[in-house]
Amino acid sequence: MNCPLISILIPVYQVEPYIERCARSVFEQTYDNLEYIFVDDASPDNSLGILERIIDEYHERKDQIRIIRHPHNKGLAAARNTAVGSCHGRFVFHVDSDDWVERNAVELLVNKQQEADSDIVTGQAIKHYRGTSSPYLSGGWNLEKKELLTQLLTYRVSTTLWRRLIRTSLYTDNDVWANEAGSGGEDFQVLPRLVYYSHHVAGVDTNIYHYNRDNANSFSNNSQILKFQQQGYVSVRVIASFFSDKEDYLQIIVRGLVVRHLFFRMKQNALWGNRQGYEYFRNELMYTHTADFHYILWDKKIQKYIDTHYRSFKFSLFLLKQFRKCRQFVKKNHKLST
Repeated sequence: MNCPLISILIPVYQVEPYIERCARSVFEQTYDNLEYIFVDDASPDNSLGILERIIDEYHERKDQIRIIRHPHNKGLAAARNTAVGSCHGRFVFHVDSDDWVERNAVELLVNKQQEADSDIVTGQAIKHYRGTSSPYLSGGWNLEKKELLTQLLTYRVSTTLWRRLIRTSLYTDNDVWANEAGSGGEDFQVLPRLVYYSHHVAGVDTNIYHYNRDNANSFSNNSQILKFQQQGYVSVRVIASFFSDKEDYLQIIVRGLVVRHLFFRMKQNALWGNRQGYEYFRNELMYTHTADFHYILWDKKIQKYIDTHYRSFKFSLFLLKQFRKCRQFVKKNHKLST
């Protein structure tokens, strides 16, 4: 078997409780031709101290490891850009530093890649949250390129970059880099473009990746959540712009993508009671995308109503939610009675 160099790329920021588990999982891979690039995004805790201690235990890996330090915190999108731009591997494998991987993860992905000279190979993932484990959203492991691209753009499969082996030249030959203002959704702005430029995609129906949802440093208040959502909005705009002049079926998919995203965020913040977030996305929608209102089936009365009545809008969403619950209850009991 051909054994290409694989670059494992790991951003590091405030993961002191998790970095040891992550590092050990990648250092103990059964596949040997590896390069490790850790990007310290100016982490304020002792994550790097712990990482350096663990590295000292893996003498056989030391020459394969590089740590790149950002002078100040730039965000996840910038950390991924730095890692990809600094690697030498024919393929990259992204791992988030609060997650961990199975020991044979890279070996399984490389074996599958060799079968058809695939550009992207996807594995499956397990989500861990508050002591429970469950399968995470499918990464589209069994889909052909066109269908995978369609489902990524319509949010029907996971858009995460991790759990995938990706040919590095898809980035470098096609100038695919994350907009660093879009750290809240950098996966979504990058992966569909990589898939678009790929020739063949493949996957393995095996859990190779462990996605940790217990990191308390993620987002703990409304201002952090709003910042994350605003960054995600940047990523949606990147993707909508990129596919706006591509094949007809892709143009059809991304038409209205921005306005639907804004409307979704507006409703989400209203339901959460986050008026600041609601008003941010309402303003973006009302004053910059009026020509696209037909994609969310708005008429002028609804526009005015939404624009001026936050509480009424929030209450109407609550009533709609209750109505749906009642309808599901009636359907369920009807089936039981018949």
